[in-house]
Amino acid sequence: MFIQLLKYKIIKMFRTKDELFWCLAFPLILGTLFYISFGKLSEKQESFQCISIAYIEDQTKKDEQFETVLNVLSEEGEDQMVQVVTNSENEAKELLLNKKISGIIYNTEEISLTVNDSGINESILKEFLNQYIQKRETIMNIARSSPEKLAQLLESESSNNNSLKEISFTDASIDPMSNYFYSLIAMSCLYGCFAGMSSAVDAKANLSTLAARRIAAPTNKMKLILGDFLGAVLVQFACTMVTLLYLLFVLKIDFGRKLPYIVVTILVGCMIGIASGLFAGSIGRQSEKMKSSIILTFTMVECFLSGLMFGDMKDIIEHHAPIINRINPAALIVDAFYSLNIYDTYERYTKNLVSMLVIAGLLCIVSFLVIRRERYASI
Repeated sequence: MFIQLLKYKIIKMFRTKDELFWCLAFPLILGTLFYISFGKLSEKQESFQCISIAYIEDQTKKDEQFETVLNVLSEEGEDQMVQVVTNSENEAKELLLNKKISGIIYNTEEISLTVNDSGINESILKEFLNQYIQKRETIMNIARSSPEKLAQLLESESSNNNSLKEISFTDASIDPMSNYFYSLIAMSCLYGCFAGMSSAVDAKANLSTLAARRIAAPTNKMKLILGDFLGAVLVQFACTMVTLLYLLFVLKIDFGRKLPYIVVTILVGCMIGIASGLFAGSIGRQSEKMKSSIILTFTMVECFLSGLMFGDMKDIIEHHAPIINRINPAALIVDAFYSLNIYDTYERYTKNLVSMLVIAGLLCIVSFLVIRRERYASI
């Protein structure tokens, strides 16, 4: 009997086109739009391109040492920082006006910089010149006041340049745009709320004629609700896995290397999505359309707070109201993905998973108790 109930729920979900659209088609469409909008933006940001500049010098008044430093920075190779496009002042001004170069460096009586914007490249050039001028002034002052300490200073500067070593605490690629796709998967999981709400409505005789027939049948309510719940979880899990595979193998979004744990997270996320809908459907006597509107509103608010619409929202919530991230299912799913990709240990991931299971369990228990206590004068 239980297998029959499970089978009928799966068949019903695949025949309900509106639920199938929100669970399957909509996440795929939204994921594609995300990819078109900024899917490759992080790659462009992380792949540093050398800064195009113009270099204007006065042969009689130029700083020879600065020219040497600039030549080193403009040497072709992996460490090339700047590229000198022109040495003509008239051409440089025209290129700067058209934003073909980031700035004009003058090496005349004084070293100066002219820019036409306030972007990252301009900030790098300004900081580079400021550091050079400060170090030059420091060396000149020591050379005048304490020339015996000049060699020690130069040796110290040389050792400082080689004292920093880049290390990585993880082999994961930290993509600032990944949070949007994590939130997309969380949204896909939580859209199981529609199937969960439908299961609750199908178990309340005062809300649907189908429920009236099911309640009249000699079927244990526990089996009825459990069959609907598991059937909804299986279908929602399958739909969300399609979304994940689409992101991984079609759009080439990096979710890290711990795929089995990602699958487990999606399964638990689908469970909490179905449980949320089951809870919303079992509480109150509102119509199905009203319940759908309410649960959709709550789901979208949860996804917004997890960073679906604004990537930094989850961090803002963490700083101002961290308790929301501890009870928000979407934030828990996103944080589980994040912890898998960033940390080598599973402490934070396990904490998120346990929190989701506890929330899903509580919602299911309350929903079952409410539905079980329903009594009807007549059906």
